Amino acid sequence: MIKRANNGGHRQSLCVTLMLFVFVACADKAAAACNSTTVYATILDRYLYQDSGFSGYDDPVFQGGATLNCDGGWWFDLFNSSALSRDGTYGSIADRQLADEFDFTVAQNSEFKTGIGTFQYQIFSSYYVMADFDRAKDDIIELRLELARAFKLPGSLNIISVTPFVRAMEFVGLGVYRNQTIIRSGIRTSIGLTDRLSLNSALAVSSDPRTGIDIFRTETGPSFALNKQVSVFGEWQTSEGTKSAAMVGFSRTF
Repeated sequence: MIKRANNGGHRQSLCVTLMLFVFVACADKAAAACNSTTVYATILDRYLYQDSGFSGYDDPVFQGGATLNCDGGWWFDLFNSSALSRDGTYGSIADRQLADEFDFTVAQNSEFKTGIGTFQYQIFSSYYVMADFDRAKDDIIELRLELARAFKLPGSLNIISVTPFVRAMEFVGLGVYRNQTIIRSGIRTSIGLTDRLSLNSALAVSSDPRTGIDIFRTETGPSFALNKQVSVFGEWQTSEGTKSAAMVGFSRTF
């Protein structure tokens, strides 16, 4: 996802317009079957690219967006990352590194039953508008498939869940970045401390099968439901080979 190539790209306006058209067309078609919208906002003290083991920006960033939640597990998301600093030109990699970004995502979460239990899966596609914003050859398309199996620990009164997972990701660069395959495998855990407060964590290894490089990454933090619609949360992120990052945020479902 971070490796540079020298081949050219298409014009930014064409790619963004096409992606917006597909996103809006899909969202509009599914709107009749959509039942809620979630808005979210976070502040991080730096922007980590955890699967690649480097920091895209070493100063605070705002990251937020909105998710349209639909029947059949389908969801549509608009995401923005922006440096909190006013210095430099917005969307310029020379001035603000990789802090500024827009993502358009279409995905589905679902499950299927087998003789050994119920498995969860996610299919996911996203278009990343990366700095520099004045050209499309910096942009990236991600295609993703994840498979997981959740377990409730015996004797834990269903308050502790452990979810092993494996995620295959293909990043398709439009010019600046070469294509990259990442396989992330690990375990997610959630401990319900009260009916509103939980402690969540994820430990995983992100592997590049083409280079043989493995990156160990973690996320840990609490989540507190103020009510049925509003939650606040925090997270400590680490990635092998770079500094850690702290994040605080909230989400609101309508």
